[in-house]
Amino acid sequence: MSSKAAPLHHKFFTPNVFILFSFMAFGVFFAYFRFFEGFESVTNLNPAYPFGLWIGFDVACGVALA
Repeated sequence: MSSKAAPLHHKFFTPNVFILFSFMAFGVFFAYFRFFEGFESVTNLNPAYPFGLWIGFDVACGVALA
């Protein structure tokens, strides 16, 4: 390539970037609970109510495989 790198003349931190950062923070928050608190806090899978999020996942996979 014969072009040289040059800085952009636009701001990086636009409202859309802040929206994406908020989605990232939301994901990091739930990843923390997933990895450090286990599946119970994220999917509601526990001995008292053993289905939780699994039912939706199972139905979606069953429909896709049918």
